[in-house]
Amino acid sequence: MSDNENMTNEKPQQEAAPPSAHKYHPWRRTGIGILIGLALAAFIVINPLHWSPLSSIQQKEKSETGLWTCGMHPHVIQDTPGLCPICNMNLVPLKRTTLGETVSQAPSAEPKAPGKKKIKYWVAPMDPTYISDKPGKSPMGMDLVPVYEDEEKSAGAVITIDPITVQNIGVKSQQLVRGDLAHTIRTVGILDYNDKAIYWVTTKYDGWIQKVYVNYVGEQVTKGQNLFEIYSPDLVSTQEEYLTALDYAADLAKAPKKFQTRGPELLLDAVRKRLRYWDITEQQIKTLEQTRQIEKALTVVSPVDGYVVQKMDEALEGMYVKPGMNLYKIADLSTVWIHADIYEYEFPWIQVGQEAEIELSYFPGERFTGKVLYEYPYLSEKTRTMKICIEAPNPGHRLRPGMYANARIKTSPLENVLQVPEEAVIHSGERNVVIVDKGGGRFEPRTVILGVHGDGVFQVKSGLHDGERIVTSAQFLIDSESNLREAINKMIASRLAAKQAPAPEAIPPSKTPAMTEIPVSLTPALDEALSHVLGNEYIPLWHTLAADSSEGVTAHAQAIASRLQHLLHTEADDNLKYLLTPVILSASRMTQPALADLRTEFKTLSQTFITVLERLRPTALSKKSYGVFYCSMADAFWIQDSPKVRNPYFGSEMLDCGEKQRDLSPKEHPHD
Repeated sequence: MSDNENMTNEKPQQEAAPPSAHKYHPWRRTGIGILIGLALAAFIVINPLHWSPLSSIQQKEKSETGLWTCGMHPHVIQDTPGLCPICNMNLVPLKRTTLGETVSQAPSAEPKAPGKKKIKYWVAPMDPTYISDKPGKSPMGMDLVPVYEDEEKSAGAVITIDPITVQNIGVKSQQLVRGDLAHTIRTVGILDYNDKAIYWVTTKYDGWIQKVYVNYVGEQVTKGQNLFEIYSPDLVSTQEEYLTALDYAADLAKAPKKFQTRGPELLLDAVRKRLRYWDITEQQIKTLEQTRQIEKALTVVSPVDGYVVQKMDEALEGMYVKPGMNLYKIADLSTVWIHADIYEYEFPWIQVGQEAEIELSYFPGERFTGKVLYEYPYLSEKTRTMKICIEAPNPGHRLRPGMYANARIKTSPLENVLQVPEEAVIHSGERNVVIVDKGGGRFEPRTVILGVHGDGVFQVKSGLHDGERIVTSAQFLIDSESNLREAINKMIASRLAAKQAPAPEAIPPSKTPAMTEIPVSLTPALDEALSHVLGNEYIPLWHTLAADSSEGVTAHAQAIASRLQHLLHTEADDNLKYLLTPVILSASRMTQPALADLRTEFKTLSQTFITVLERLRPTALSKKSYGVFYCSMADAFWIQDSPKVRNPYFGSEMLDCGEKQRDLSPKEHPHD
């Protein structure tokens, strides 16, 4: 179109305009400018991750270490500036070496005044990798905090956390104390007969049972009570021999003294002993002496008070018995034994003679007392426990063998030992860690050697000192931060060493290795942990946020962090630590009560967890259908185990906003 045509087209429009339009024309131009400015500002606000004046300036800065990192994800380290592969933020220069010192040798920002500590450098409170030689703002817009010379020299494994963050994550600490360490052993046992009060009724001669007085198991008998009558030719002949010896002794006693000998007396004693050895009672022998009548069938009586707990099925009238046959088993229940199991770690506390309290559900509210009688000299291979025997009085015979009992054994305390609460100890397969609170937001993870376990506390043999303060709450988060910094420091050291090492050829530039390039193998423990976290913690957490609720979200998130942190201690793999630490940190930060804040942290948790799952592919992905979903409005991903979209970032406001991006399955994402 020509210029004349343009002029022709514009002229009628100008003539058609009302007078008022020309009057306010300058203001209309100003309004358009304002609208353009507002639109530009809105674009900057809406897209802060893609462009910001501060980021542009930082991209122009030179990294003194030659490395670049992300302020939100400090585990991301690259050799060149660019964008974070996780959050798309501009990378910032990394100014810290493995020892935590600045590379620059510039003087401190503030001169050292008399009596005043010298500031070594300034550090970002939320970014362990950003260090500056002078005060200012961190890439996240927070004020830098000073690190003094004496703190730097004694730091070692000490990490610094902003006091506001310490308060938000609920860190609690207490001072170590010495005292007597007591322990109460609680166990379960089964009541049994007292083996020292069990008696077997047998015969020491052949014979036939003529009459039975006690016919069933469980019948209570008293000492001397008739059990059965038995006819034995040996008993009859022995009675006859005994009466003959009596008559012979009586006749000889009437003869003159010169004819008297001890022969009849010795014969009488021998026959009497034979009757006693056959369990003929003294009363029965006296009756024989007085009546001088031979009993065809003698009565066998109970030797003790007790209960018949076993009876030979053939012990009936007319039965023929042989010597040694067990006819009745009688147990005295005036005392009972309790056989209880003791775990291996409780062995040092057990001693013979210790007092025990017994409680049974059969007698609610009542307590019985007993004492440890002995320890069994072996362990159960299946349960890895040792049995002990507790003897307890049984007044009224109320306690019956076979009952279950709860036992509490009072042990002798260890005197004046250093103690640490059990909730302050982070356990792993290789070491036990306690977080020491050094004050001022400074914490030190320290390996300790523990002794015996008491009532809620451990004995400390080495690693801690009197008067130190230890963290008793949220210590796993501090330990995660320490592990992350350790992994970062190792990575920085290797990167710097590679840059400074002479080589015949120039070292090609490299970036932070992608998660799929990290050499980590899927061990059974790792497989089980990831499968549990996905199905039992992450999926319920997603459901809760999609339902516009915050109830239980923090508990699920802390369970994720705790389980993966424990796994890191067990596996002890730096590559695995590099891979899982972002998940642990993002889950640990989900402590805010506000639903909006929880959803913000869930975005980072989902992104990092998806990366881990796609790298390792646990077996849970093959047992159930999981998918990765994406919401463009929130610019965030999440995992679902159902095909219907349920948006966790908007909930009922836009529940069906989003779409399925891909499946999480071993087939579609094979191992590298």
